[in-house]
Amino acid sequence: MVGSVVFSMALAAQAAPAAAPAAAPAQAAPAAAALPGDALMGTWRFVGGDAERKGREDAVDATCALMNFLIRGLAKDRISKNSPVAPTVKLQRDGTRIRFSRHNYETVGQPGATPLPGRSPEGDPVTVRHSVDDTHFVEFVQAENGSRETHLTINGDKLVFQTWLRSPLLPSEITYTLTFAR
Repeated sequence: MVGSVVFSMALAAQAAPAAAPAAAPAQAAPAAAALPGDALMGTWRFVGGDAERKGREDAVDATCALMNFLIRGLAKDRISKNSPVAPTVKLQRDGTRIRFSRHNYETVGQPGATPLPGRSPEGDPVTVRHSVDDTHFVEFVQAENGSRETHLTINGDKLVFQTWLRSPLLPSEITYTLTFAR
């Protein structure tokens, strides 16, 4: 109790409670500082339509067309299966790490830190490296036989999703761009 009851021994009577010191005005909790990439966090849905789906398919076809005809179909199927157009992508903070989810696949990375171990969609070991600034997120996944580099960049109210697939097993790099919105 801030105030206390004061007894006067001379009068043997109860005095009024002592006045409480003036309370300091309530301080609002400081707003959480914005972290790099906060504008990217959340769920984004694919809005690129058939033209962007076809652009991705054409990029895969162009690289596979340069391959031996005996493995061309198998390569195209595997690449298409492992890099589908996701209906949604999601970025979320998990402490100092960022989770990047799309089409039943998720990576976890810690921007600015040593790459973290992860698994490919097939369960093979990979290393994952993330970087982020205010409007740009980069994921780099390195596997035994190649890599995937994905850049997510805010452009107005859209999220531009650019991917590069590289492997010594491919005759050329596969590059495609997709568009997402909230």
